[in-house]
Amino acid sequence: MNDHARTILRALAAPAVLAAALAGCGSAQERYGGFQFESRDFQQVDALDLAKAETAPARPLAEVSPVLEDAKALAPPYPDRLEIPLDEVRATVLENNLDVRAQLIAPSIAAADLAAEEAKFESTFFVNYQRSDASLITNLDQGLPASTDQANVGVRVPLATGGEIVVDAPLVRADQQLSPLVGDELWQSQLGFSISQPFLRGGWFDATMNSIRISRYQGQIVEAQTKLSVIRVLAAADRAYWNLYAAWGELEVRRTQYDLAVRQLEAARRRVAAGDAPELEVVRAESGVGRTVEAIIVADALLRSRQREIKKLLNRPDLPIESETGLVPRTTPSPVELSLDPGILSDSAVRNRMEMLELELQLAVDASTIAFRRNQALPLFLFDFDYSFQGQGSSAPSSYDNIFDGDFYQLGLSAEIPIGNEAAEARLRSAILARIQRLATRDARRQSIRAEVLEALDKIRQSWQRILAARLETVLAARTLEGEQRQFEVGIRTSTDVLDAAAQLANAQSREVRALADWQIALVDLAFATGTTLGGARVAFDDPAE
Repeated sequence: MNDHARTILRALAAPAVLAAALAGCGSAQERYGGFQFESRDFQQVDALDLAKAETAPARPLAEVSPVLEDAKALAPPYPDRLEIPLDEVRATVLENNLDVRAQLIAPSIAAADLAAEEAKFESTFFVNYQRSDASLITNLDQGLPASTDQANVGVRVPLATGGEIVVDAPLVRADQQLSPLVGDELWQSQLGFSISQPFLRGGWFDATMNSIRISRYQGQIVEAQTKLSVIRVLAAADRAYWNLYAAWGELEVRRTQYDLAVRQLEAARRRVAAGDAPELEVVRAESGVGRTVEAIIVADALLRSRQREIKKLLNRPDLPIESETGLVPRTTPSPVELSLDPGILSDSAVRNRMEMLELELQLAVDASTIAFRRNQALPLFLFDFDYSFQGQGSSAPSSYDNIFDGDFYQLGLSAEIPIGNEAAEARLRSAILARIQRLATRDARRQSIRAEVLEALDKIRQSWQRILAARLETVLAARTLEGEQRQFEVGIRTSTDVLDAAAQLANAQSREVRALADWQIALVDLAFATGTTLGGARVAFDDPAE
C-alpha cells in the first residue's frame, strides 16, 4: 500500500473514530426528563447505606436495657391535629386526587378521536403540477426539446354513501418545436365533474358510518369507565376514613389499657409497702404493664399508616404524606338496624353498575363490527361517471375562451367478486364469536354483581350483630374488672387477675370499635356494589379540558 492510499484511509477513518468517541460519551451519560443517569446506574445494584440517613448513632440490642416506657413516649401525640368530616374528605378527593384528575382527561381524548373520525367526510382542495421533457425519445436526432406542462386544481368531496365527487380544472401546455424557426405551442383547458359510487361492499351509510359509530361507542365506554373510577375513588376514601376512625379507636383503647396497668402497678406497690402483699405482686403488675407496651406500638404504627393512606387520597398541598399533622375523624358511626330487600338492590345494581353499561356498549360495538364485516364480504360493484368541458388554443386565455366549444362524458361500471373469499368470511366469523363470548360474559357479570350485593348485605347484618355482641361483652368485661379490683384490694385476687380482666375489657372495646367501622365500610361496599355513593349529595364532574 503506497503512502497516498494510506493518507486517504486515515482521512476516511478520522470522522469514524470521532463519531464513535462521541457515541461512547453519549452512552456513558444520558439525561431523561431532568434526571441524569450513567451506564453503571443500569448495570449495578447498590447496597442500602443507612448511615447517610441516621439521626443518632445506632446501638446494638445488647447495649439497650428494656424499660417500661411512658405511653406518650411510645406513641407521642401529634403536634398538630386537624379534625376533618367525611363530606369534606369526599369533596377534597374529587377535587385533588391524582387518579381522578388523570381519568377525567380520558373523555376529552375520546371526544377528540370521535371528532377525527367525523372529519373523514371533509372536502379536500388539491393542486398539482407536472412537467415532462420527451426530447430524448421524440427529437433525439434534432436535439430540440418537446416539453409538456400539466397543472390541475380542484376539490375532492367524500360522500357519506361511500362514494366521491371531484370537481377539477386541468390545464395542459404542450410545446413541440419541429424546427428552430417554426414553433407550435398548444394549450388545452378543461372543467370536469366526476362521481364514483360503490355498491354492496363499502357502499351506503351502514358501512361508511361504522368507524364513527364505533368511535362514539368507545367514547361512551370511556365515560362509563370515568364514572366507575370516580365511584371507586370515593369508595376508597370512605373506607380509608373509617379505617382511620378504627385506628384512632384502637390506639385509645390500648392507651387506656396501659393506664389501667400503671394504676394497678401503683396499687400493688402501695399494698406491698403496707405489708399487705408480697413483693411478687409488684413483679406481676410490672409484667402486666410490659404486655401493654407492644399493643400501643402496633396501634400507633397502624394509625400512621392509615393517615398516610388518606393523605395520599386527599393530595392537599398543606397535608403531604410525610407531614406530622394528625387527621382526626369528626364524623362518627351512626349504626342502625337495617332491613333491606336484596332483590330490589340487586336489580338496581344491574341497572346502575358501569361495568354492565360498558359491557352493553361493547356488545353494540360487536354488532356494528359484525355488520361491517358482513358488508366487506360482499362483491364490489363500482359506478363511475365523468363529464367535462374542453377547450384548446394557442394560449391559456384562448383555451378558456373555447372551453364550452366541446364536452365529454364517460360512464363506467366495474365489479370485483372474490374467489373463495375465505379471509373476509373468517373475519366475519371472528366477530360473531366475539359477540357470543361477550354475551356469556354479560350473564356471568350480572350474576357476579348480584353476588356482590348479597355479600355486602351479609356484611351489614354481620357487623350489626358484632356491634351488639361487642357492646354486651364490653359492659360485662367492665363489671368483671371492677369486681377483680375490689377483690384485689382485700387480698383475694392478684395483680395478674386484675390485668387479665383489663385485657379482656380492652379486647372487647377494640372489637366494638372495629365492628362500628366495619358496619360503615359494609355500607360503602353496598353502595359500590349498586353503582352509587353514600351521602345525600349527588356527584357530578365536568371535563377538565373544557
